[in-house]
Amino acid sequence: MPDYRFEEGTEMRISGELKFPPLSCGFVCIFYFENEGAKIPFYVGEGASVHMRVTDYFRKQFACATDFNVGTAAGYLRSKGYLVKVRYWQTSNREWEESQEISGLRRKGFPLLNGQLGYKYQPANRAQQQARVHAYVDTILMPLHSGEEQWKGSIF
Repeated sequence: MPDYRFEEGTEMRISGELKFPPLSCGFVCIFYFENEGAKIPFYVGEGASVHMRVTDYFRKQFACATDFNVGTAAGYLRSKGYLVKVRYWQTSNREWEESQEISGLRRKGFPLLNGQLGYKYQPANRAQQQARVHAYVDTILMPLHSGEEQWKGSIF
């Protein structure tokens, strides 16, 4: 994630055309990591602003289980040397498209974080939740390290 903190007096110049999506639209995104050419998804999300949602995941606020879990999983994958990416697209039917993507990826055997590892913020323990996310990611990585490689090719 780029660092957007600017020193006093610094300008950011934009050249070319920047197209903003209509306010009534939203987006769907797929978080995935790459392994030997394979793109392995671990979360599908949706929202009104891709920039705000991705920033929420990057911040990993513990008060929001999804933000914390997705951000923690992405950080853990990166710490293990995997390249984590986000594919996203604009849509006017984001909830339906998100559910279709989740169903399709689960049918292909991808163990997504969606609907997993939820918690109630107040009684939860941050370190314990982080350990749960790491363990879940380790189960996703297990076939890759055992030579099974059940996910071949590309999802896109």
